[in-house]
Amino acid sequence: MLCVAAAAVASLGSDESDARKHTEQLSVHGYRRVLIRDESYPGTTNTIADYVGPTESGNPAQLLSGPGLKITHTGPVTWITPQPNDLLDLVALGQFEGPGTCRFDVSKFRRGRSAPEEWHLSDTEAADLRSGRLTAIEVSVGCGLG
Repeated sequence: MLCVAAAAVASLGSDESDARKHTEQLSVHGYRRVLIRDESYPGTTNTIADYVGPTESGNPAQLLSGPGLKITHTGPVTWITPQPNDLLDLVALGQFEGPGTCRFDVSKFRRGRSAPEEWHLSDTEAADLRSGRLTAIEVSVGCGLG
C-alpha cells in the first residue's frame, strides 16, 4: 500500500513562490491548492496535476492540469502537517479520484504510530486543526500511478 500525504503549499521548496501565488489566486474563488506526495519508492520524484479542494463542502472537487505538484518518494511513512483549513477542505470532499487508479478516502485518518486505528474528524478535532492545535496526522491509501 502506498503512502500519500496532503501537505501545505509552503512545503513546495523552490516552487514555493509560484505555488503560493497560484494558491492566492485560487483562494479568491474559494479554492485551496493541496500538495499530494507519494513516498513509497525512495529516490524518485514525479510531477502531476494539482489537486484543488473547495472551501465549501457543496462545491465539487477540481483537478487542475499543469506543472507544480511534485511527488517525492522518500520512505514508507508519511506525516501530514497542514496549515489551518488545508485538511478541512479535503475532509469536506470525502472521496475523490487521483491519477491512474488512485482513490483518496480523506474521511478516514490515523492519529499516528501510537494510535493506528482509523478515525473521523470530530467537531472538536476540526476546530483544533483550524486553530493549529492539531498539526500532524497520518493517512495511507491505495494508489496506482499507472
